[in-house]
Amino acid sequence: MIRIGIHGYNDAAERFFDIINNANELHLSGVQTNGLVENAALADTGISVFNSFNELLSHSDLVVLNAAEANALPLAEKAIKYGKHVYIHRLRHFQDDYIGYLMNLAEEASVKTCIHFDLLYHPVVMRLQALLTDPQIVDVSLGRMEGSQEDVRGDRYLVAGMLLVKALSRRAEVPRVQAQTLHRAETNRSPVQLRVEYPSGCTASVMLHGDAVPGHNRVRVYQDNGYVEADLDFGLIATQRYSDTQGPVPSSPGDDALINVEGEPKEESGLVHFTNRLASGGPEDYLTFYKLYDTIR
Repeated sequence: MIRIGIHGYNDAAERFFDIINNANELHLSGVQTNGLVENAALADTGISVFNSFNELLSHSDLVVLNAAEANALPLAEKAIKYGKHVYIHRLRHFQDDYIGYLMNLAEEASVKTCIHFDLLYHPVVMRLQALLTDPQIVDVSLGRMEGSQEDVRGDRYLVAGMLLVKALSRRAEVPRVQAQTLHRAETNRSPVQLRVEYPSGCTASVMLHGDAVPGHNRVRVYQDNGYVEADLDFGLIATQRYSDTQGPVPSSPGDDALINVEGEPKEESGLVHFTNRLASGGPEDYLTFYKLYDTIR
């Protein structure tokens, strides 16, 4: 049983409550918030309300940092030092040296840490990963997705694009990255192009357009004797195989040649994934984005 304490109360916390209460291996230990309005809203829910962050830590195995992000990293540091797993729901600004320090601290404390990224839990991305075996070439084009909170102008989206490549490439090692930015006049929405090369042979191209134009969010992954392509805006995945005489041809209907995937990124998906990994004892490596970010910052 994993005891989960939540710091901060808002709409996302309500969804977390449902996930925790409906899972046999999870237990909601309580919530801690410094807001009088939030505390009053929790008064009639039957949920335990802790008076301090220290009290929350003492009753939890996993701490969900769900309040304003200004204090997220210092609170994460404190939780790690108390030997608690940490899930940060929102973090838009990366203090890279601090995050590197927290990674080392978590490793020493033998606890797991995770930062939520909408892009990684998009229904199309999660379905696409199930179709991949040994990717060799990954081609990614990204603007902002409908329903996503990622910022196409900031470091968060850059890191999200890199993590998407990591997830699709199925490579654990840290790649070599080359980056080029086009600085547009009178705007901070600058396109960024990345080339990623993994030691094991997989390569990837990532184009971050810097705007939110529909149709920019596409992925194509080449592997074995064909490729898989996906449109994240319209929820479509298509598989193609190669023929020596005909070139690329659609796969047979039995191979799910065209898949329609409904839904948008769900804020609670990251916590579901993280708690499943903790319950199964599997490793969680999403904070390795620091190593990726460190190669391009």
